[in-house]
Amino acid sequence: MRKNLLQPNARQELTERINLLRPNIQQHWGKMNVNQMMQHCTDGLKVAYGDVKVTPEKTGWLHKKMVRYFILYTNIAAPKEKTATYPELNMVERGINPTNFTELKYQLTEGVNNFPSKKTLTVHPFLGKFTDANWARMMYTHLDHHLKQFGV
Repeated sequence: MRKNLLQPNARQELTERINLLRPNIQQHWGKMNVNQMMQHCTDGLKVAYGDVKVTPEKTGWLHKKMVRYFILYTNIAAPKEKTATYPELNMVERGINPTNFTELKYQLTEGVNNFPSKKTLTVHPFLGKFTDANWARMMYTHLDHHLKQFGV
């Protein structure tokens, strides 16, 4: 089974990696600073519950099927700097630059360790029908990508 947030060992791994983040850590690619990344990832977790609404890009069915397959069924990493985010989660474009590193780290860790903390959406805004296990896999993949962005 692919790593996902329903697995205690995967949650522990991500928590340990989050704990390695420091306020002055530099990204290896991309434009977000560490605080923006943690806010982005926390908001990403909230998408699963419908607490943050996102606008998916308009693409064809084949693109959606391919993205779904790669996220849910492979360990192929998302391309660095090539994967667009939803406008609502784009911290840089929206000019969002939170300053409380400690609180952001706490919120992200809690989001990971308590996933799912409530009912998840049954339909992903871009990828279609989704289960808790699909969301858990998607969230692990997303967090792994951004933690690697900061070398942890």
